[in-house]
Amino acid sequence: MRNYINKTKTTFLAVTVSLGLLATSTSAEVYIDGFSEVTHALRVERNVALDGGKSFQNRDYPRGDARTQLRLSGSSDREEFFIRMDFLSDYALKKDVSIEIREAYLKLYVAKWMDVKVGRQVATWGTGDLVFVNDLFAKDWVAFFTGQELSYLKRPQDLARLSFFKGGTTFEFLVAPNYTMDNLPTGERLSTFNPFLGRTVGAIDAPGVVEPANTLGNAELFARISGYRGSAEWALYAYRGFYGQPLGATADTMLFAPRMSSIGASLRSSVKGVLVNLEGALYNSESDSKGTNPSLPNTSIRGLFGAEKSLGNDLSVSGQWIGDLITDYDAFAAAFVNNGGSVPDELRHTVTIRISKLLWYQTLKLSFFGFWGISDEDYYLRPSLEYTFSDNLKISLGANWIDGDQANTMFGQFQDNSNAYLRMRRSF
Repeated sequence: MRNYINKTKTTFLAVTVSLGLLATSTSAEVYIDGFSEVTHALRVERNVALDGGKSFQNRDYPRGDARTQLRLSGSSDREEFFIRMDFLSDYALKKDVSIEIREAYLKLYVAKWMDVKVGRQVATWGTGDLVFVNDLFAKDWVAFFTGQELSYLKRPQDLARLSFFKGGTTFEFLVAPNYTMDNLPTGERLSTFNPFLGRTVGAIDAPGVVEPANTLGNAELFARISGYRGSAEWALYAYRGFYGQPLGATADTMLFAPRMSSIGASLRSSVKGVLVNLEGALYNSESDSKGTNPSLPNTSIRGLFGAEKSLGNDLSVSGQWIGDLITDYDAFAAAFVNNGGSVPDELRHTVTIRISKLLWYQTLKLSFFGFWGISDEDYYLRPSLEYTFSDNLKISLGANWIDGDQANTMFGQFQDNSNAYLRMRRSF
């Protein structure tokens, strides 16, 4: 799929934050810290789809960049502000130094029972470990597949967030005036699947993407109610906006993100020393409620079951099962057959496993995370090693091994993009 590059836009949120930061900085002490980091990823297999393209200057390196991040923060009794900005030099794509505002928000403590947080933010919720059911905030899969630090999996968004507190229950409502699509491979750093050609391609043959208009009617709406009952953590979720990826196709061979809404719930608790989490959601495909259009995603039910156990001696193991059940499957399958396409499985399911071990007085962390697509017959493996030299210096080594039997599955579409990476970070 082709990525929609969400360019930074001037919105009322940015203006509000700028004025708020100016006002707050006069009464709050400002703290500054950050880090400098170099990340370099090297391909470990030939990618034929990229050999014929011309947009990527050095195809042996899907990532090669140096960045410095500055963080500024301050607070008082009534408000706080936070700014996180990256200064990036991308030597893999031969780009000049650029600046990315990852976060810039103002948080107001309106009352003991109410907070307001406005500006560019990185938001997350849900119980999944690198899998997302009710977390419908934007993701950066290119960063994830090319060795960037895990926090870069989440894309920044312009958000207005209202939080209300009543007893032990929290009510949260978020509005994103500008829809932000997931950042997906476009054939530059990583090859991608073109559904119209039926094969993996580079940037030249990547399909185009139609972005939603920036209108009030296309704003994204998020809601969550959460709390505790005993030792159990529970939450209810709702969303209205668009699918995070361009899963719809037009008659003139363009991709777009169809409208969708969802409701869901999650539960997390400890059961006899095992941390267990359950999560589920109904994804309503508003553009194809009857499931008869093969060019649109069908309404589906997604579920997650996970368990994590500490085995002692700084060793922990966890696993998850994730299922995606298509509703109105008979109509959906008939539409595919009538259009000459292969019928997707009614239930797609994936399992994950994570193993983590700390050594040498917790200065060395060994980790393995694996995805196995049981129905899709594909996989994605993430082994890593991280050594902390001091409070200010650490080095990470790892790999992204991706493969599958078919080019149109979740991980199969990114086959031949496997890489190993080195990342060094010095904090200040």
